[in-house]
Amino acid sequence: MDAKSVLDAANSAVKAFKDWQSKKKNENRKSLGLRISLHKADNIYPDDESSNWFCEDLNWFMKYERDLAIAGAISMTEVVFKNLPGKLQKGWFSNSLKLGGGPPRTIYFNVEQIKELEQTRFVQWLFESKYALPHPTAKALLP
Repeated sequence: MDAKSVLDAANSAVKAFKDWQSKKKNENRKSLGLRISLHKADNIYPDDESSNWFCEDLNWFMKYERDLAIAGAISMTEVVFKNLPGKLQKGWFSNSLKLGGGPPRTIYFNVEQIKELEQTRFVQWLFESKYALPHPTAKALLP
């Protein structure tokens, strides 16, 4: 599946979740969040039992997915971002995360979705995360 199709699927999931959240006004669905992280791993060694699949890059993603995502915004790794068509690369904010013993990885966030989040929640994640490296353009995201 190409990067554009993956992003389209993620955007569809976000829309479906927001539609679901807005229904049943008497339930407190606003306290729930959806976290979507996009990544591409190559050279996966499959097995009949999916828990036995092996790929160093897939293992990295599974271990750190919660650290590279924030509920309410789509995030993607550089390997997905660089495979998006040029026009779809507009409107993304990047930040470097130091995850594990490897080099920092660049993670991309949808700017419009970040702006919709509570300002304090994203800023707290960005600056207090033990993995996030301070980014000079982060203030441009704030309303």
